[in-house]
Amino acid sequence: TLGIYTPLEARVYCSQ
Repeated sequence: TLGIYTPLEARVYCSQ
């Protein structure tokens, strides 16, 4: 989202 790869972002990425 913000251009940073974080555990939370990875979770959303995997959800999509």
